[in-house]
Amino acid sequence: MTVVDKKHFPCAWFGKMVASVWAFLKKAGAVVLPFVKKNAVMVIAFLAAVVTAFFVPPDAEYFQYFDFKTLTCLFC
Repeated sequence: MTVVDKKHFPCAWFGKMVASVWAFLKKAGAVVLPFVKKNAVMVIAFLAAVVTAFFVPPDAEYFQYFDFKTLTCLFC
């Protein structure tokens, strides 16, 4: 089955839209997948940070959690 098939997509514009989205995802996958393979630790750390952001919702005291002295020492 091709992406644009009248049997599955009776509307021509919808079939073309699906085909263009599919082409975009294939091109994006060709770029994203090698990046994820090269930087697996960074991607996993980013995903873990996003997940943990849901457990501690931001509030007024959120910026007091950071110890800027320690962070500066780590960056230097």
